[in-house]
Amino acid sequence: MPQVLSPALSASLAQAVYDVRLMPDVEAAVRDRLAARGLEAGDAAGRDQVEALTTEIVEDFELRTSAISGLSGFIGTRDSSGFAMVLHGKGRRRGEAAVVFRGTQTTGDWLSNANYRGSPGPFGGFVHTGFQDIYLSLEREVMARMRQGDPSRLHVVGHSLGGAIAHLFAGRVVERSIAAVELYTFGAPRSGGDTFVRELTARVGEGYMHRVQAENDPVPMVPIWPYVHAPLSGAVLKVAGVGGTISVDAHLMPHYIREVGQLDWARLASAWSPPPVKTLSELIAEARAESSFPYSKLALKALGKALELVLLSVGVSIAATLATGVTFLDLLAKSLIRLAALGAEMAEYAVEILRIAARWIGLTLTVTARDLSIALVRFVLDLLFRAIARLARGALETVGRLR
Repeated sequence: MPQVLSPALSASLAQAVYDVRLMPDVEAAVRDRLAARGLEAGDAAGRDQVEALTTEIVEDFELRTSAISGLSGFIGTRDSSGFAMVLHGKGRRRGEAAVVFRGTQTTGDWLSNANYRGSPGPFGGFVHTGFQDIYLSLEREVMARMRQGDPSRLHVVGHSLGGAIAHLFAGRVVERSIAAVELYTFGAPRSGGDTFVRELTARVGEGYMHRVQAENDPVPMVPIWPYVHAPLSGAVLKVAGVGGTISVDAHLMPHYIREVGQLDWARLASAWSPPPVKTLSELIAEARAESSFPYSKLALKALGKALELVLLSVGVSIAATLATGVTFLDLLAKSLIRLAALGAEMAEYAVEILRIAARWIGLTLTVTARDLSIALVRFVLDLLFRAIARLARGALETVGRLR
């Protein structure tokens, strides 16, 4: 009977796939990565765990295959490199396959991460254009390799950017009814909007979606709304972060591997409960209280939820607006101005959102409702988004050096 991959096994695959960028021999890449982990293990118990994982991977999956290359970056600057591996099951996992995508390692990858426009994706929902472009460069070969073994069940795995691509691949698989999917992501960013995530959650099944996130990993914080995490409920398997503020180190695979240890999915899931529904006033108050020091993860979370409610309050249709070519930044700026026009209380909410956004990046903004303009709002939100992107970029660039 098919079994879920353990947290330790799926995390090991998510780390090993990084080595296929420059090492197309998948078996050599996986074995080298696991051998390096064995040497780095601090004690006999750690070495024994790596040895057991190596045995499990070798016995359960066919490693004699080559890496699949993909393209990343903008048109004219696109680079080709190893991005994925497809491992067909054998023995007790016959009829299964693991499809594993790597995260960011090159400048081209980051250019794709920064390409925040929305594009049509699986189920007709919008998805992140940069992630979608990389996925489409891989899709034909990944699908062909996957179909060679005609699996009925797929284990789809990825860390960071690889987690976002894993979501898009899983979406295509279930949209086309190719196979059942079990999804495993570590430190993944948001990859799509509400329609995409709702359909992905419904067709994969929330119980088959394992999203692991360190408490202060900056990458899952981007891009902000209207992108959302899968599963749609927001269910997340939280592990400890590094320090008390947003941390680049919390994003690295060695940190995730240490934190999942030998836990099972039930133990990881036991700490999560659905967040309470809050009003715009409550979210602004929470963001204000948490923004006493810059780069607070709780303030950013509340601020993102507040911006989401603003868009809903003024009746903005994300899909319809995207079709006109308007950017998310312009959309949010115009929405805050529309909110301010609804009355004095709403105008003060709009002003306070800008003040909190400025405070989050260490600035003081002294404005009133009369000072509001699209140019001002856009300027402040742009500073906020650039600051968030810098934090995420620091984590993503570190991945290639310390994975």
